[in-house]
Amino acid sequence: MPSIRVDVSVLIDNQPVRGFPISRTLAVDELQVAAPYEKASGAGFADLPIGEVATKQFVLLQADKAVTYQFANATTGNVAMNANGLVLLLDCNHATDIEIENTSGSTAKVTVQVGGT
Repeated sequence: MPSIRVDVSVLIDNQPVRGFPISRTLAVDELQVAAPYEKASGAGFADLPIGEVATKQFVLLQADKAVTYQFANATTGNVAMNANGLVLLLDCNHATDIEIENTSGSTAKVTVQVGGT
């Protein structure tokens, strides 16, 4: 069974935030670590290639261009990210697809790593 370890340290003005750093280890049944996904520029959302893991307990997304993510096919609450922004979902129970829109004008390379059952 694969495991995922995440260590998060947060400092503000070089002072640790209360409760950090944290270290979490998740045991998952499935782990999908693919080569970077390339999303051409253009309006409209497309599914990220994460369908192999039905229930996601760990999601890591990072694109080298500004992109927008959409969770659970929601029409509101999209998450717009700057280039190299990081989305980390940890110890969650996300059972729907995640979509991406790239209107940056250039092809975005997206790191997509997912673990779960």
